[in-house]
Amino acid sequence: MVVPTLRAFSLRAHDSQQMILAAGDQEAAVISPGGSVQTSFDLPAPPTHALICEDFTNDGLVDVIVVTSNGVYGFVQTRSPGALFFSTLVGCLLIVMGVIFVTQHINSIKGKPRASSGQLIKEMRDHCREFRPGLWSWMYRLSSSQGTSERAVGQKDRKGHPSSTKKGLAI
Repeated sequence: MVVPTLRAFSLRAHDSQQMILAAGDQEAAVISPGGSVQTSFDLPAPPTHALICEDFTNDGLVDVIVVTSNGVYGFVQTRSPGALFFSTLVGCLLIVMGVIFVTQHINSIKGKPRASSGQLIKEMRDHCREFRPGLWSWMYRLSSSQGTSERAVGQKDRKGHPSSTKKGLAI
């Protein structure tokens, strides 16, 4: 004989929000007061008694006990604390990305006008001269003499090693 269950219960011990537990001979479902199915689970065998809702693990969450002709089964409700943390983290990340986007957009509107490519090259050249004058001068000489350069034998390269380059491509 199969005993169906339809009863109100709380998901947590001492909670005022009620959910609905509906069970037949093969499956049970937890339904919200609004009518949406929150979860469902298969029953191991047709229940011979109404399903029991008690906290038998003593964790504050209400568990379900199923009594069948084959035995007594318990379905334990488990917590998933990572879901709330992950949702909060993603929300914060989206807010930060939005703030960065808006500030970048505002700064580009009221900031200085964009430089032309000639101005950018000049700024890059000045920047390189400021930090590596020997390297930039050497590269500039290389490009201005159509790919060839001339260094005297015995001249030191930028690492301070003696150089033995002859006329031709600089190494």
